Amino acid sequence: MKRLLPFFFVVCTLILFLYPLWLPGFPYTHDGENHLARIANYALALRQGQIPPRWAPSFWAGYGYPVFNYNYPLANILAIPLLALKVSVELTMKVLITGAMALGTWALWTVLKKRTNGVAAAVGTIVWLSAPFTFTNVYVRGAIGEILAYATFISAIASLDIIGKKRGVWFTNIRF
Repeated sequence: MKRLLPFFFVVCTLILFLYPLWLPGFPYTHDGENHLARIANYALALRQGQIPPRWAPSFWAGYGYPVFNYNYPLANILAIPLLALKVSVELTMKVLITGAMALGTWALWTVLKKRTNGVAAAVGTIVWLSAPFTFTNVYVRGAIGEILAYATFISAIASLDIIGKKRGVWFTNIRF
């Protein structure tokens, strides 16, 4: 039980961090509404037969806009299965943010736990969760691409640690 206590604090911090996201409606952010529209238009473009989608068909009063040429596609691609199941765009965005934050938290916990003890791993993970930049990315900027990028980067490091542990690769023995 004593070994699970630091992880319990990390999970509680993650729940507190994500609680405002799950209130009714979608939080008003700088780019959140744009991302909701892009996700919906990405699915619409796929239904129209655009592979890969390049033209957002309902932007600019129905004339369209080539937003997908300049937009990061990972959030849109990950949203397609949920939208195919008739999940609303708002709920899809909330699920993507929650999943990315949970994945990033788990991956950071894994990396720190391997290199330190449980208390230090918990402190490091809680500091990452409560950092102003992380909070700002989710609740002020609404930058789903950056949230997914951080989760992917930390997960890649955790994956290298896990694979390296199984194969005995040299770079996993580096201590900070």
